[in-house]
Parts: sequence; C-alpha cells; structure tokens
Amino acid sequence: MLHDMIMPHKKHNLQMIIPAAGKGARLGHLTTHKPKCMIEINGITLVERTLRIAVRLGIERVVLVVGHCKEVLISHVKSLKLDIDIVFIENEEYETTNNIMSLYLVRNYLAEKDSLIVESDLIFDEELLGDLIKKKSYSYVVVDKYKDYMDGHRLIN
Repeated sequence: MLHDMIMPHKKHNLQMIIPAAGKGARLGHLTTHKPKCMIEINGITLVERTLRIAVRLGIERVVLVVGHCKEVLISHVKSLKLDIDIVFIENEEYETTNNIMSLYLVRNYLAEKDSLIVESDLIFDEELLGDLIKKKSYSYVVVDKYKDYMDGHRLIN
C-alpha cells in the first residue's frame, strides 16, 4: 500500500505543476463550459483526484496553469479546501498555444524547487508518483505504451 511507503502529509520540498489551460476540443460538448480536467470519472473530477493525490504524497505546492473556463476551474479547486498551497497562473494564449507555453509561464516556479509535471487530464496510479518521490535521481519521464485508442479521435455525439 502506498501509505506504507510514503508518509501521508509528510511534506516534501517538491511541487506539482499541472498544465490545465487547454480546451479539450476532442471531447466536444463535454468541455464547452468547463476544462477537460473537470470531467468526472467515478464521481470525482480528474483535477480533484490529482490534487488529493498531491496532498496525500506531501507535495508542498501545486502550480495550476489555467485558461479555458478558468473561473470554473479556479472556483472548483478553491471549493475543495485542500491542505496544500495552490497557485493559479493564467495562460491567456491557451487557444493558440500548447503546454510548452504553459510551462514557459511557470518557468520561475520551476527554478525554485524540484517539480513533478502532471498533465491535468490523466488517470494514473498514485503509487507511480510515490515511487518517483522516493528516487534520488534528477529527471524522469513516465509514458505508457501506445495503444490504438490513443490516436486522437474526437468524441462524436
């Protein structure tokens, strides 16, 4: 169990960067009035799930890059009342740029401390991040094997 490996709420000098500015256009009507990280899976939004994992792992700060429907996302995150420092950075050019611009906007935060960069629309095993936190090396990239459903199809009514 993860909680046996990483003490819950033990603070690590670590931050999580979450680029969440994009429109999620491939999800069609599901993201017209909310960012894709607010899609619910099993009754919890993707962003809430990721933030609760960050709290359990003892991450000190989350830097959340917002753009599309930013007010909805900021309100949702604040309503969670989580025990973690959350900084909101706006990517005003989210419609014409990508996550590279979002990371550029948080470059000063990236220079301050070690960071986990976690895409806002991922579902991942909590233990994966716990294992990364325990490692004493510098850089890791976690990817999954390509599967047929990863080809970027759009959701169609």
